[in-house]
Amino acid sequence: MSKLIVFCGHSGTGKTTLSKKLSKKLKIACLHKDSLKEPIYENMGCKSLEDSIKVGYCSIKTLFNLAEDQIKLGVDVIIESPFNHIESVEIFKKWIKKHKIDFYCVICSLNEQLRMNRWKNRLKIRHKSHHDKERLQKFSQGINNGFDFEKMPEKKIRVTSNDPVPKLIKKILKEIG
Repeated sequence: MSKLIVFCGHSGTGKTTLSKKLSKKLKIACLHKDSLKEPIYENMGCKSLEDSIKVGYCSIKTLFNLAEDQIKLGVDVIIESPFNHIESVEIFKKWIKKHKIDFYCVICSLNEQLRMNRWKNRLKIRHKSHHDKERLQKFSQGINNGFDFEKMPEKKIRVTSNDPVPKLIKKILKEIG
């Protein structure tokens, strides 16, 4: 039985950092939506936020295909993306039933002020495909995807990423067993 560990949460809550650290600790491959999105955006000569959204959608679909291929092979996998749409929940439920996977959902959260500070600090270092300046404007105006991550299936591991990373990894490992 494959183990699928999903890292989800709003942008800037530490999903990528935590999933990479856990991947290294467990020696399990970790698939990141942004690792697909960024080169596709660049290679296609994209420029706009609208392009970013389209490429992001294609990237998430590709991420799901890659993850399911590994699950079918019986390989453990970690995947990371916001997964903040009900379609993701339905896909995970289908996989749990169809492939009988051991499913864990790590829900990352962070105080909104700290999250905004992270966003502002990464404006200069993140890839242009994210259009963070435009998205930050929406967030600062209170426009955010209010997705309820409690809708995610199976075992949920809630972490607040203002705690030190080693402490969070220890908590996740304890929950996974």
